Amino acid sequence: MSCVKGWIVSMLRTSQISGGQLAALLLVSRLSVAMTYSATRHQLSNGLDFVLSIVLQSVLLLLLFLPLWWFSRRTGGAGMLDYGYLLFGRGGAVSAVIYALICLYVQGVELIRFRYFVATALSPDMPVVILCIVLVLAAYSAALYGIESLGRAAAIAAVLIAAVIAFIAFALMPEMDAAYFPPFLYDGFSPVIAGTLEETPRTVEIAVLGLLLPYCQKKAGRGVVWWCVLLAVVMTVIQLTVVGVLGDFGGMVMFSYYTAITAAQTSIVQRLDILAVTIWIAALFLKLALFGLLFMDCLKRLFRRNRRHSETNKKRIYFVVGAALALLPAILFGGTAMQEERVLIWSISSVAIGAAAVLVPLILLFADYCRRRNEARKEHAE
Repeated sequence: MSCVKGWIVSMLRTSQISGGQLAALLLVSRLSVAMTYSATRHQLSNGLDFVLSIVLQSVLLLLLFLPLWWFSRRTGGAGMLDYGYLLFGRGGAVSAVIYALICLYVQGVELIRFRYFVATALSPDMPVVILCIVLVLAAYSAALYGIESLGRAAAIAAVLIAAVIAFIAFALMPEMDAAYFPPFLYDGFSPVIAGTLEETPRTVEIAVLGLLLPYCQKKAGRGVVWWCVLLAVVMTVIQLTVVGVLGDFGGMVMFSYYTAITAAQTSIVQRLDILAVTIWIAALFLKLALFGLLFMDCLKRLFRRNRRHSETNKKRIYFVVGAALALLPAILFGGTAMQEERVLIWSISSVAIGAAAVLVPLILLFADYCRRRNEARKEHAE
């Protein structure tokens, strides 16, 4: 048992990232959603309360991380995909399929949001489909360079994106109105709970965190903690910016954060929207590359016994299949208004997080416990 586990871990250690790079990857991926942040009237009418919701969201993310952390410690850092095959044989393909579908879902939603944002907020005359194709091909090409390259790029991008968000908040301070901020906990604690439950499913990165942990054998837990802390800080800045500039009006428009940037007139720098769009596309690029890499990892596990093709040809096949499937939703549903599908997206994301971050690790832990107990009984009987 220990020999097999050691083989799994050694196989996954061909590429490694630090805890800081793990935090950067997760943060940049999440901020690609934040840059097209669309606040609801509930979030804006309870502006300061929603800041507390953001903090509680980070706490909830840490709680959701506990099954993954427990699994990683219990199995010595083995990956869930490979350990699933070890415990269930071919039945381990079920977990690979679940994670592959989640990766495709996230990429599809992001590209639909990208197409809709470009067509409505930037310019309806832009060749959005071509932009999507170029973006996906570039992202999947970057994914082929491996997790280490993405980790280094994310570390740089995280600093730049956080600095730009802070600069935008500072530049918009003259446009903010204190009257837009209602008293803290004016309607009690229920809006805080509602805001936490509404915001957490947007952080789908927790659903695939189990696929990233084998690549970060040192200080992964610390990296996740830093991710949650930094996410709370950055999202608080974005929330206060939207509330301070737009007030309740922000709940009536799509992409309220972008609207706040474009609506404000500042003497510090002109066209803050160009700066915001630039960092958003950079974050989206890295997110697509990350989820593309994880999707191709799932395909490797699903077709690991296929020896008809060389490893190079397999990579090409995974590249084409992943890019095509990621683009398909954007091409078919690119005109969908994300605001109208908010409940559907929230529901699917909630199920994905519950299944991938909680259910799958707990099932594997229980199966591992049963296997260890049976082995102990056999040794005792002998």
